[in-house]
Amino acid sequence: MRATVASVDLHAVDLRAEGQPWEIWVSDLAPKERARADRFAFPEGRRRFIVGRATLRRLLADRLQILPAEISLIEGPQGKPALDPALSKHNELAPFIGFNLSHSGDMAVIAIGSGELGIDVESVHRSVDAMAIVRRFFSETERAGFEAMEPGVVRDRLFFRVWTRKEALVKAVGRGLSCPLSSFTVPLGDLSTEGEWLNCPEQPGRKWRLHEVGNALNLGPDWVSALVTTA
Repeated sequence: MRATVASVDLHAVDLRAEGQPWEIWVSDLAPKERARADRFAFPEGRRRFIVGRATLRRLLADRLQILPAEISLIEGPQGKPALDPALSKHNELAPFIGFNLSHSGDMAVIAIGSGELGIDVESVHRSVDAMAIVRRFFSETERAGFEAMEPGVVRDRLFFRVWTRKEALVKAVGRGLSCPLSSFTVPLGDLSTEGEWLNCPEQPGRKWRLHEVGNALNLGPDWVSALVTTA
């Protein structure tokens, strides 16, 4: 499934990749990615990594008009993947591309646009200790709103909605969990179709835009997904 939100191309990817030859996926990876895949302890983790990275490479290659294997990726200090700056010397489109990938179980969402961006997706059925996470990682405002609700499906869905929004911002900023999740607040309610402004204490004065994208990608009621872009 593909959609466009705030000039960002979004792609929902089924990481099971049923009926597709395994060798084709692996052939699109770089040697370091193949070695990383081999270090996964369980087959499903290896499969998800390979299909996710190969799909990302194909989408970026289509943007850059080169082969997937020619895509050179690096990782920032907090592990956020990016295009190798050296690629810009040979491809005039490379400096203008930003991207991010998130997966939960066999679902992945890839965002490709311009500038810094972050994407997150979660299954609302994932087993977590929600209250422990809320008390540790939610802001006081978020925590109060969550605790005011009765336990049940609606509150569980709210938890994952808030979590994806916070994760998407942290990924956009590129600081990982070195940016305390409790140091900023995201909206708990529905977002406008244009998205909502956000501030991150790690980058005072810089504006970010938060978008709910699960419906745009037709993910269904079992998933929630959020996108954060530069303003």
